Amino acid sequence: MAAQSSYSTISSWMSSVHRVLQDENIDADALFEKSGISLEYVHKQDLRVGVDEARQVWREAVLATGDDAFGLKVARALLEFSLDPVTLAIESSSTLGEAMTRFIKFYQVVSNGVLIYQERGTTTDVVITSKGDTQLPAQEAVDAAIAIMVTRMQSLASPAINPVRVEFMRQRPKNIKAFNDTYDCDLYFGCENNRICYPLVLEDQPLVKANASLSVVLDEYLDKTVKEIAMPPFTLKVSEVVSKLLFKGEVDLTQVADEMGLGVRSLQRNLKEENTGFKEIIEGCKLATAKRLLIKNDQSVTDIAFLLGFSSPSNFVRFFKRLEGVSPGEFQSGV
Repeated sequence: MAAQSSYSTISSWMSSVHRVLQDENIDADALFEKSGISLEYVHKQDLRVGVDEARQVWREAVLATGDDAFGLKVARALLEFSLDPVTLAIESSSTLGEAMTRFIKFYQVVSNGVLIYQERGTTTDVVITSKGDTQLPAQEAVDAAIAIMVTRMQSLASPAINPVRVEFMRQRPKNIKAFNDTYDCDLYFGCENNRICYPLVLEDQPLVKANASLSVVLDEYLDKTVKEIAMPPFTLKVSEVVSKLLFKGEVDLTQVADEMGLGVRSLQRNLKEENTGFKEIIEGCKLATAKRLLIKNDQSVTDIAFLLGFSSPSNFVRFFKRLEGVSPGEFQSGV
């Protein structure tokens, strides 16, 4: 289980931002460099980039294009080029209600920095909002997510499934035409939450691309992925402490308990309640830190091994290969 000290999104979204910028004859490489985002996140589809870093890229892209509907262009690129699990999960569902449930469940794979849930009233809604007092991802990223879901839903049944209205937390965009061209329904801005509202009667409508076998495979894969990135709160706190202490030498249970102002037994009991253990957290933090350092590529494998407290580089290599399936060198060369 990898340590997750901040909210993140999959790098395929950064790839699509980069592609759209290039299509508009903007120096995408320079924009990413200005935003502090490595181009590794453009060329590798299976990495995760921090929501705060991604937000800076979105901000710079809007400034460079002068288009506050830029997220809708990225949505089109993602729909055209991406085969992300969320899209496949929606397409394989048997009914609209099932597709909505999967979208809600699996959107955590795209970004674990939002709260997303289903709500039923006079309509059946998908609600996208912030987690407590945590800032939402960039509004353009939310625009893209909503556009992707609505567009995918339109193609899953005949006649096309359209929402009755879409509500946005963002203020009315200057490029309102792009939004009107994207949605065939009423649009509202400056709302309390982001909300896609469908007629209740459509929940049980069969979908033309239903694939039960594919759904089973995706459920298994995405259940595992969601669990890995949606770390429980106490486990997350322990992981943050462990990650901080890693560079100060070998980390043990007593150190972490003292740092958190807890007894050892209390710490162990809380971890057990979240179905994890201290050894798993240590290994997850070491692996996550090692991967970050290898991607950064300014230290040797030997230096990283000793920095993370391994007695020898060979022990580090065995550890890394056991958890990641490849050696540190193979991982670094493949990034």
